[in-house]
Formats: sequence, structure tokens, C-alpha cells
Amino acid sequence: MGHTRYNELLESCSGISTNLLSERLKKLEERGFERAFYSDHPPRVEYRRTAKGQDFGEVLRAMYRWGTKHEPRERDRPLRDMVVRERR
Repeated sequence: MGHTRYNELLESCSGISTNLLSERLKKLEERGFERAFYSDHPPRVEYRRTAKGQDFGEVLRAMYRWGTKHEPRERDRPLRDMVVRERR
């Protein structure tokens, strides 16, 4: 929801290899996401969403809502149950 550092992304994407994460981040940069250095030595970066990236967040939230409703995983059940209760 703001600036995110590489290690934070790596931790939040359990099971993804460092090579795959780096490749995906490079593709996002090519498509309008921003990388900013916050340390020169050693070089460290954080990733920021641009306006284009913020708009894409709406798409991701919609996909998440659909997935937790129609294809819930065990850890998604509390959220799904909350959504079902809201409809009643």
C-alpha cells in the first residue's frame, strides 16, 4: 500500500524464487512501476506504485474478492464467511 522493499516483497510472496521475483519486478518497471534507491552503499531499492500502478490495484482487489468467494483457500475462510454474512 505504499513503498515496498525487495525483501518485503520476497517475504510476502512465499515460494517465489529470487530470480523470478527480480524478473517480474523488471517487467513491472517497464510497464510503469517505479524503482527508487534509498541506500547507495550497498545499493538498495524500494518499489513504488505510480498512478498507473494504483489503478491496477483496483484490478487486483477485484480478483482477490472473486477468488476468495469462488475458490477459497483454508486461510481465506474468515474473509469469505464475513462476506457471506454481509449479504444476509
